[in-house]
Amino acid sequence: MSEFYRILYIEGTGNLEGGGQISLLELLKKLNRKKFEPVVICPFKGNLTSRLESMGIKTIIVPMSSPKKNLFSFIFSIK
Repeated sequence: MSEFYRILYIEGTGNLEGGGQISLLELLKKLNRKKFEPVVICPFKGNLTSRLESMGIKTIIVPMSSPKKNLFSFIFSIK
């Protein structure tokens, strides 16, 4: 029997702002969906969440602080 894994990605924005988001999209495009189910948490809807949803990737909106402004607040908002 084959194992199936869920992978949670936490993104600090809902928009496609730069290299980190582009890398995430490229990684998820190439991820073996027969073995892995990606789920992405974003703080708000934007063009990144739209792209993820169009790829069939489950996207959950969780209002949270920006990790750029206050890392500790960001971590506690996820918790």
